[in-house]
Amino acid sequence: MAAPAAVAQETPSDGVVAPQEDPAEHPVDDGTPRAETGNIAPPAASPFAADDPGPAPERETIAEEINPDVPGLPDGVEVVKEEWKGDRWVNVSVTSPAMDGEVQKVQLHLARDWHSAPEKTFPSILMLGGLWGSETENSWSYRTDIVSYFGDKNVTLVLPVGGSGSFYSDWEQPDNGQNYKWETFLTKELPLVLRHWRIQDEHRAVMGVSMGGTSAVNLAARNPEMFDAVGSFSGYLDTTSPGLPYMFDSNLQSTGFDATKMWGPFYSRNWREHDPKLLVRNLKGKLVYVSSGNGTAGNHDKPNDKPGFLNNPREFGSRVTTQSFVNAAKLAGVEVTDVFRPNGTHTWAYWEPEVKNMWPMIAEKWGLDEGDLSVNCTVEGAFKTRQDSEDAREIGECITDAYKDEHGNQVQ
Repeated sequence: MAAPAAVAQETPSDGVVAPQEDPAEHPVDDGTPRAETGNIAPPAASPFAADDPGPAPERETIAEEINPDVPGLPDGVEVVKEEWKGDRWVNVSVTSPAMDGEVQKVQLHLARDWHSAPEKTFPSILMLGGLWGSETENSWSYRTDIVSYFGDKNVTLVLPVGGSGSFYSDWEQPDNGQNYKWETFLTKELPLVLRHWRIQDEHRAVMGVSMGGTSAVNLAARNPEMFDAVGSFSGYLDTTSPGLPYMFDSNLQSTGFDATKMWGPFYSRNWREHDPKLLVRNLKGKLVYVSSGNGTAGNHDKPNDKPGFLNNPREFGSRVTTQSFVNAAKLAGVEVTDVFRPNGTHTWAYWEPEVKNMWPMIAEKWGLDEGDLSVNCTVEGAFKTRQDSEDAREIGECITDAYKDEHGNQVQ
Protein backbone atom coordinates (compact mmCIF):
# COMPACT_ATOMS: atom_id res chain seq x y z
CA MET A 1 0.00 0.00 0.00
CA ALA A 2 1.94 3.00 -1.30
CA ALA A 3 0.43 5.94 0.53
CA PRO A 4 1.95 9.27 -0.48
CA ALA A 5 2.84 11.31 2.60
CA ALA A 6 2.76 14.79 1.15
CA VAL A 7 2.36 15.88 -2.42
CA ALA A 8 3.09 19.24 -4.00
CA GLN A 9 1.10 19.71 -7.18
CA GLU A 10 0.44 22.42 -9.66
CA THR A 11 -2.99 21.13 -10.60
CA PRO A 12 -5.83 19.98 -8.34
CA SER A 13 -5.28 16.37 -7.28
CA ASP A 14 -7.40 16.07 -4.18
CA GLY A 15 -10.42 15.59 -6.37
CA VAL A 16 -12.54 18.40 -5.02
CA VAL A 17 -13.83 20.96 -7.42
CA ALA A 18 -16.30 23.74 -6.92
CA PRO A 19 -19.91 22.59 -7.35
CA GLN A 20 -21.04 22.90 -10.92
CA GLU A 21 -24.04 24.78 -12.20
CA ASP A 22 -27.48 23.25 -12.08
CA PRO A 23 -27.34 19.86 -13.84
CA ALA A 24 -30.25 20.86 -16.04
CA GLU A 25 -27.76 23.20 -17.69
CA HIS A 26 -25.30 20.41 -18.48
CA PRO A 27 -24.99 19.09 -22.01
CA VAL A 28 -26.37 15.61 -22.43
CA ASP A 29 -25.73 13.01 -25.08
CA ASP A 30 -27.87 12.01 -28.03
CA GLY A 31 -29.88 9.43 -26.12
CA THR A 32 -27.46 6.52 -26.17
CA PRO A 33 -27.84 4.92 -22.71
CA ARG A 34 -24.11 4.22 -22.35
CA ALA A 35 -22.04 7.02 -23.81
CA GLU A 36 -18.55 6.25 -25.04
CA THR A 37 -17.18 8.95 -22.75
CA GLY A 38 -17.81 6.79 -19.68
CA ASN A 39 -20.72 8.96 -18.57
CA ILE A 40 -24.27 7.70 -18.62
CA ALA A 41 -26.55 10.59 -19.49
CA PRO A 42 -30.28 11.00 -20.20
CA PRO A 43 -31.53 12.05 -23.62
CA ALA A 44 -31.85 15.78 -24.22
CA ALA A 45 -35.17 17.19 -22.98
CA SER A 46 -35.77 14.00 -20.98
CA PRO A 47 -37.80 14.44 -17.78
CA PHE A 48 -34.94 12.57 -16.10
CA ALA A 49 -32.28 15.09 -17.11
CA ALA A 50 -32.70 17.34 -14.07
CA ASP A 51 -30.67 15.08 -11.77
CA ASP A 52 -27.95 14.32 -14.30
CA PRO A 53 -24.71 15.24 -12.47
CA GLY A 54 -22.92 16.04 -15.70
CA PRO A 55 -19.62 14.59 -16.93
CA ALA A 56 -16.88 13.77 -14.45
CA PRO A 57 -13.69 15.84 -14.68
CA GLU A 58 -10.37 14.28 -15.60
CA ARG A 59 -8.12 13.58 -12.60
CA GLU A 60 -4.36 13.23 -12.39
CA THR A 61 -3.00 10.06 -10.79
CA ILE A 62 -0.10 10.91 -8.47
CA ALA A 63 0.82 7.36 -7.41
CA GLU A 64 -0.27 3.90 -8.49
CA GLU A 65 0.28 0.31 -7.44
CA ILE A 66 -0.77 -2.75 -9.45
CA ASN A 67 -1.85 -5.86 -7.56
CA PRO A 68 -1.07 -4.55 -4.06
CA ASP A 69 -0.87 -7.13 -1.30
CA VAL A 70 -4.22 -7.20 0.50
CA PRO A 71 -4.47 -10.40 2.56
CA GLY A 72 -7.52 -12.08 4.04
CA LEU A 73 -9.95 -11.54 1.15
CA PRO A 74 -12.69 -14.00 0.14
CA ASP A 75 -11.99 -16.37 -2.74
CA GLY A 76 -12.00 -14.53 -6.05
CA VAL A 77 -11.94 -11.06 -4.47
CA GLU A 78 -8.71 -9.28 -5.34
CA VAL A 79 -7.49 -5.70 -5.28
CA VAL A 80 -5.98 -5.26 -8.74
CA LYS A 81 -5.01 -1.61 -8.51
CA GLU A 82 -4.87 1.37 -6.21
CA GLU A 83 -4.64 4.88 -7.64
CA TRP A 84 -3.86 7.86 -5.45
CA LYS A 85 -5.59 11.01 -6.67
CA GLY A 86 -4.58 13.09 -3.66
CA ASP A 87 -3.05 12.78 -0.20
CA ARG A 88 -6.23 11.14 1.11
CA TRP A 89 -8.09 10.08 -2.02
CA VAL A 90 -7.35 6.58 -3.28
CA ASN A 91 -9.29 4.67 -5.92
CA VAL A 92 -9.35 0.94 -5.21
CA SER A 93 -10.20 -1.46 -8.06
CA VAL A 94 -11.62 -4.78 -6.84
CA THR A 95 -12.64 -7.91 -8.71
CA SER A 96 -16.18 -9.05 -7.90
CA PRO A 97 -16.86 -12.79 -8.23
CA ALA A 98 -20.56 -12.03 -7.86
CA MET A 99 -20.40 -9.87 -11.00
CA ASP A 100 -18.58 -12.48 -13.10
CA GLY A 101 -15.15 -11.28 -12.02
CA GLU A 102 -15.63 -7.77 -13.34
CA VAL A 103 -13.53 -5.04 -11.74
CA GLN A 104 -15.43 -2.52 -9.64
CA LYS A 105 -13.84 0.78 -8.65
CA VAL A 106 -14.45 2.38 -5.25
CA GLN A 107 -13.27 5.83 -4.18
CA LEU A 108 -11.99 6.08 -0.62
CA HIS A 109 -11.68 9.56 0.86
CA LEU A 110 -9.68 8.71 3.94
CA ALA A 111 -10.27 10.08 7.43
CA ARG A 112 -8.39 13.17 8.57
CA ASP A 113 -5.90 11.30 10.78
CA TRP A 114 -5.45 8.29 8.51
CA HIS A 115 -1.77 9.10 7.92
CA SER A 116 -0.88 10.56 11.31
CA ALA A 117 -2.57 7.84 13.43
CA PRO A 118 -1.63 4.55 11.71
CA GLU A 119 -2.90 2.47 14.63
CA LYS A 120 -6.40 3.96 14.50
CA THR A 121 -9.50 2.66 12.72
CA PHE A 122 -12.27 4.94 11.48
CA PRO A 123 -16.04 4.90 10.91
CA SER A 124 -17.30 5.19 7.36
CA ILE A 125 -20.13 6.54 5.24
CA LEU A 126 -21.14 4.66 2.10
CA MET A 127 -22.49 7.27 -0.34
CA LEU A 128 -24.61 6.16 -3.32
CA GLY A 129 -25.42 8.15 -6.45
CA GLY A 130 -28.60 8.49 -8.46
CA LEU A 131 -30.00 7.02 -11.66
CA TRP A 132 -27.46 8.85 -13.81
CA GLY A 133 -23.75 9.10 -13.27
CA SER A 134 -20.24 8.50 -14.47
CA GLU A 135 -18.41 5.24 -14.98
CA THR A 136 -15.19 6.96 -13.91
CA GLU A 137 -16.13 8.86 -10.72
CA ASN A 138 -18.89 8.95 -8.12
CA SER A 139 -21.13 12.00 -8.55
CA TRP A 140 -20.78 13.04 -4.89
CA SER A 141 -17.13 14.00 -5.34
CA TYR A 142 -17.60 16.37 -8.26
CA ARG A 143 -21.20 17.50 -8.01
CA THR A 144 -21.02 18.60 -4.35
CA ASP A 145 -18.50 19.91 -1.81
CA ILE A 146 -18.96 16.89 0.47
CA VAL A 147 -15.34 15.68 0.20
CA SER A 148 -14.16 19.11 1.32
CA TYR A 149 -16.80 19.23 4.07
CA PHE A 150 -15.54 15.96 5.58
CA GLY A 151 -11.89 16.91 5.06
CA ASP A 152 -11.32 17.80 8.73
CA LYS A 153 -13.42 14.97 10.19
CA ASN A 154 -12.29 11.51 11.25
CA VAL A 155 -14.58 9.52 8.99
CA THR A 156 -13.77 7.77 5.71
CA LEU A 157 -16.11 8.23 2.75
CA VAL A 158 -16.74 5.14 0.58
CA LEU A 159 -17.99 6.09 -2.89
CA PRO A 160 -18.70 3.26 -5.36
CA VAL A 161 -18.17 4.15 -9.02
CA GLY A 162 -20.67 3.07 -11.68
CA GLY A 163 -23.94 1.24 -11.14
CA SER A 164 -26.21 3.73 -12.93
CA GLY A 165 -29.69 2.26 -13.20
CA SER A 166 -28.79 -0.64 -10.89
CA PHE A 167 -30.54 0.36 -7.64
CA TYR A 168 -27.35 -1.14 -6.15
CA SER A 169 -29.23 -4.41 -6.02
CA ASP A 170 -28.72 -8.05 -6.96
CA TRP A 171 -30.63 -8.48 -10.21
CA GLU A 172 -32.48 -11.66 -11.07
CA GLN A 173 -31.19 -11.60 -14.66
CA PRO A 174 -28.44 -9.85 -16.60
CA ASP A 175 -29.69 -6.94 -18.70
CA ASN A 176 -28.23 -4.36 -21.08
CA GLY A 177 -24.86 -6.06 -20.94
CA GLN A 178 -24.70 -5.91 -17.12
CA ASN A 179 -24.81 -8.67 -14.54
CA TYR A 180 -25.61 -6.47 -11.55
CA LYS A 181 -24.94 -7.99 -8.12
CA TRP A 182 -24.26 -4.79 -6.25
CA GLU A 183 -25.72 -5.81 -2.90
CA THR A 184 -23.45 -8.84 -2.72
CA PHE A 185 -20.45 -6.75 -3.71
CA LEU A 186 -21.12 -3.96 -1.21
CA THR A 187 -22.10 -6.15 1.75
CA LYS A 188 -20.11 -9.38 1.30
CA GLU A 189 -17.07 -8.72 -0.91
CA LEU A 190 -16.06 -5.11 -0.26
CA PRO A 191 -16.08 -4.98 3.59
CA LEU A 192 -12.98 -7.18 3.97
CA VAL A 193 -11.18 -4.95 1.48
CA LEU A 194 -12.15 -1.92 3.54
CA ARG A 195 -10.60 -3.41 6.69
CA HIS A 196 -7.25 -3.11 4.94
CA TRP A 197 -7.90 0.65 4.84
CA ARG A 198 -8.62 0.66 8.58
CA ILE A 199 -12.36 1.11 8.28
CA GLN A 200 -14.33 -0.04 11.32
CA ASP A 201 -16.94 -2.76 11.31
CA GLU A 202 -18.71 -1.13 14.27
CA HIS A 203 -19.87 2.21 12.88
CA ARG A 204 -21.05 2.41 9.29
CA ALA A 205 -23.61 4.70 7.70
CA VAL A 206 -25.15 4.49 4.25
CA MET A 207 -26.90 7.29 2.37
CA GLY A 208 -27.94 8.09 -1.16
CA VAL A 209 -29.89 10.30 -3.52
CA SER A 210 -32.87 9.35 -5.69
CA MET A 211 -32.19 5.75 -6.79
CA GLY A 212 -29.37 5.69 -4.23
CA GLY A 213 -31.81 6.70 -1.48
CA THR A 214 -34.00 3.70 -2.22
CA SER A 215 -30.87 1.55 -2.30
CA ALA A 216 -29.48 2.93 0.97
CA VAL A 217 -32.63 2.07 2.91
CA ASN A 218 -32.87 -1.36 1.29
CA LEU A 219 -29.22 -2.15 2.04
CA ALA A 220 -29.61 -1.09 5.67
CA ALA A 221 -32.87 -2.98 6.14
CA ARG A 222 -31.75 -6.13 4.34
CA ASN A 223 -28.39 -6.13 6.14
CA PRO A 224 -29.30 -4.72 9.56
CA GLU A 225 -26.07 -5.93 11.17
CA MET A 226 -23.97 -3.71 8.88
CA PHE A 227 -25.28 -0.17 9.22
CA ASP A 228 -26.36 1.86 12.23
CA ALA A 229 -27.36 4.99 10.29
CA VAL A 230 -29.17 5.41 6.97
CA GLY A 231 -30.17 8.45 4.93
CA SER A 232 -32.44 8.80 1.90
CA PHE A 233 -32.53 12.10 0.04
CA SER A 234 -35.36 12.13 -2.52
CA GLY A 235 -35.43 8.35 -2.58
CA TYR A 236 -38.39 6.19 -3.57
CA LEU A 237 -39.29 4.33 -0.41
CA ASP A 238 -42.36 2.41 -1.56
CA THR A 239 -41.96 -0.03 -4.44
CA THR A 240 -45.14 -2.13 -4.34
CA SER A 241 -48.16 0.12 -3.82
CA PRO A 242 -50.48 0.06 -6.86
CA GLY A 243 -48.81 1.46 -9.96
CA LEU A 244 -45.40 2.06 -8.43
CA PRO A 245 -43.54 -0.80 -10.15
CA TYR A 246 -44.49 0.83 -13.44
CA MET A 247 -42.89 4.07 -12.26
CA PHE A 248 -39.68 2.21 -11.48
CA ASP A 249 -39.83 0.55 -14.88
CA SER A 250 -40.26 3.93 -16.57
CA ASN A 251 -37.16 5.22 -14.80
CA LEU A 252 -35.12 2.18 -15.76
CA GLN A 253 -36.35 2.12 -19.35
CA SER A 254 -34.77 5.56 -19.75
CA THR A 255 -31.38 3.97 -19.01
CA GLY A 256 -31.99 0.97 -21.25
CA PHE A 257 -32.93 -1.49 -18.50
CA ASP A 258 -36.01 -3.61 -17.81
CA ALA A 259 -37.27 -3.52 -14.20
CA THR A 260 -38.56 -7.09 -14.41
CA LYS A 261 -34.97 -8.23 -14.96
CA MET A 262 -34.17 -6.57 -11.65
CA TRP A 263 -36.72 -7.98 -9.20
CA GLY A 264 -38.90 -10.16 -11.42
CA PRO A 265 -42.61 -9.76 -12.26
CA PHE A 266 -44.26 -6.69 -10.77
CA TYR A 267 -45.67 -7.21 -7.26
CA SER A 268 -43.79 -10.50 -6.90
CA ARG A 269 -42.10 -11.63 -3.69
CA ASN A 270 -38.76 -10.13 -4.72
CA TRP A 271 -40.38 -6.73 -5.22
CA ARG A 272 -41.84 -6.94 -1.71
CA GLU A 273 -38.42 -7.95 -0.38
CA HIS A 274 -37.05 -4.71 -1.85
CA ASP A 275 -39.81 -2.45 -0.55
CA PRO A 276 -38.39 -0.10 2.11
CA LYS A 277 -41.76 0.48 3.74
CA LEU A 278 -42.26 -3.28 4.20
CA LEU A 279 -38.76 -3.71 5.64
CA VAL A 280 -38.91 -0.76 8.02
CA ARG A 281 -39.06 -2.93 11.18
CA ASN A 282 -35.48 -3.97 10.49
CA LEU A 283 -34.40 -0.35 11.04
CA LYS A 284 -35.49 -0.11 14.67
CA GLY A 285 -32.75 1.35 16.82
CA LYS A 286 -30.91 2.89 13.87
CA LEU A 287 -30.62 6.54 12.94
CA VAL A 288 -33.02 6.93 10.01
CA TYR A 289 -33.14 10.24 8.11
CA VAL A 290 -35.34 10.84 5.07
CA SER A 291 -35.99 14.01 3.09
CA SER A 292 -37.86 15.17 0.01
CA GLY A 293 -39.26 18.24 -1.70
CA ASN A 294 -42.61 18.25 -3.45
CA GLY A 295 -41.66 18.93 -7.08
CA THR A 296 -42.59 22.61 -7.24
CA ALA A 297 -40.02 25.34 -7.92
CA GLY A 298 -37.82 26.27 -4.98
CA ASN A 299 -34.73 28.36 -4.30
CA HIS A 300 -32.56 26.29 -6.64
CA ASP A 301 -35.02 26.10 -9.54
CA LYS A 302 -36.08 28.31 -12.39
CA PRO A 303 -39.42 29.97 -11.62
CA ASN A 304 -42.48 28.21 -12.94
CA ASP A 305 -44.88 30.33 -14.97
CA LYS A 306 -47.69 28.42 -13.24
CA PRO A 307 -47.12 28.81 -9.49
CA GLY A 308 -47.97 25.68 -7.55
CA PHE A 309 -47.66 23.40 -10.59
CA LEU A 310 -45.05 20.67 -10.61
CA ASN A 311 -41.68 21.42 -12.11
CA ASN A 312 -40.51 17.88 -11.54
CA PRO A 313 -42.89 14.91 -11.15
CA ARG A 314 -40.01 12.69 -10.02
CA GLU A 315 -39.64 14.68 -6.80
CA PHE A 316 -43.38 14.48 -6.25
CA GLY A 317 -43.06 10.70 -6.57
CA SER A 318 -40.31 10.75 -3.98
CA ARG A 319 -42.48 12.86 -1.65
CA VAL A 320 -45.42 10.47 -1.86
CA THR A 321 -43.39 7.29 -1.41
CA THR A 322 -41.28 8.74 1.39
CA GLN A 323 -44.47 9.69 3.22
CA SER A 324 -45.69 6.09 2.83
CA PHE A 325 -42.43 4.93 4.40
CA VAL A 326 -42.76 7.38 7.31
CA ASN A 327 -46.34 6.23 7.91
CA ALA A 328 -45.22 2.60 7.96
CA ALA A 329 -42.38 3.47 10.34
CA LYS A 330 -44.79 5.08 12.79
CA LEU A 331 -47.00 1.99 12.76
CA ALA A 332 -43.93 -0.19 13.37
CA GLY A 333 -42.63 2.01 16.19
CA VAL A 334 -39.48 2.96 14.26
CA GLU A 335 -38.20 6.48 14.89
CA VAL A 336 -37.52 8.46 11.72
CA THR A 337 -36.25 12.00 11.22
CA ASP A 338 -38.24 13.28 8.25
CA VAL A 339 -37.55 16.54 6.46
CA PHE A 340 -40.28 17.44 4.00
CA ARG A 341 -39.47 20.68 2.24
CA PRO A 342 -42.42 22.85 1.09
CA ASN A 343 -40.94 23.03 -2.42
CA GLY A 344 -37.90 21.90 -4.40
CA THR A 345 -37.18 19.51 -7.22
CA HIS A 346 -35.06 16.45 -7.96
CA THR A 347 -31.65 18.12 -8.17
CA TRP A 348 -28.27 18.00 -6.44
CA ALA A 349 -28.57 21.48 -4.97
CA TYR A 350 -31.15 20.16 -2.49
CA TRP A 351 -29.26 17.00 -1.58
CA GLU A 352 -25.89 18.40 -0.55
CA PRO A 353 -27.33 20.30 2.49
CA GLU A 354 -29.14 17.18 3.70
CA VAL A 355 -25.79 15.44 4.30
CA LYS A 356 -24.65 18.38 6.42
CA ASN A 357 -27.94 18.33 8.35
CA MET A 358 -27.64 14.61 9.02
CA TRP A 359 -23.95 14.50 9.92
CA PRO A 360 -24.27 15.86 13.51
CA MET A 361 -26.90 13.19 14.17
CA ILE A 362 -24.57 10.49 12.87
CA ALA A 363 -21.70 11.81 14.98
CA GLU A 364 -23.91 11.75 18.08
CA LYS A 365 -25.11 8.24 17.25
CA TRP A 366 -21.51 7.08 17.02
CA GLY A 367 -20.47 8.98 20.13
CA LEU A 368 -17.56 10.65 18.37
CA ASP A 369 -15.23 12.79 20.44
CA GLU A 370 -15.18 16.50 19.71
CA GLY A 371 -11.64 16.15 18.40
CA ASP A 372 -12.88 13.81 15.66
CA LEU A 373 -15.47 16.29 14.42
CA SER A 374 -13.22 19.17 13.36
CA VAL A 375 -9.86 20.80 13.96
CA ASN A 376 -9.46 24.00 15.95
CA CYS A 377 -6.29 25.92 15.13
CA THR A 378 -4.95 29.00 13.43
CA VAL A 379 -3.04 28.49 10.21
CA GLU A 380 -0.63 31.16 9.04
CA GLY A 381 2.17 31.73 6.58
CA ALA A 382 3.05 29.12 3.97
CA PHE A 383 0.63 26.58 5.45
CA LYS A 384 -2.28 28.97 5.01
CA THR A 385 -1.23 29.59 1.41
CA ARG A 386 -1.29 25.85 0.82
CA GLN A 387 -4.60 25.41 2.63
CA ASP A 388 -6.25 28.16 0.61
CA SER A 389 -5.02 26.81 -2.72
CA GLU A 390 -7.36 24.91 -5.00
CA ASP A 391 -5.24 21.75 -4.77
CA ALA A 392 -5.64 21.39 -1.00
CA ARG A 393 -9.35 21.57 -0.44
CA GLU A 394 -9.58 18.08 1.06
CA ILE A 395 -7.50 19.26 4.01
CA GLY A 396 -10.61 20.91 5.42
CA GLU A 397 -10.61 23.90 7.73
CA CYS A 398 -7.23 23.18 9.26
CA ILE A 399 -4.01 21.25 8.76
CA THR A 400 -3.37 17.89 10.40
CA ASP A 401 -1.40 16.68 13.42
CA ALA A 402 1.46 15.76 11.10
CA TYR A 403 2.75 19.31 11.58
CA LYS A 404 3.17 19.33 15.38
CA ASP A 405 6.65 19.63 16.88
CA GLU A 406 8.19 17.34 19.52
CA HIS A 407 6.45 19.35 22.28
CA GLY A 408 3.00 18.94 20.70
CA ASN A 409 2.86 22.55 19.55
CA GLN A 410 1.39 23.42 16.18
CA VAL A 411 4.15 24.38 13.74
CA GLN A 412 3.24 27.36 11.55
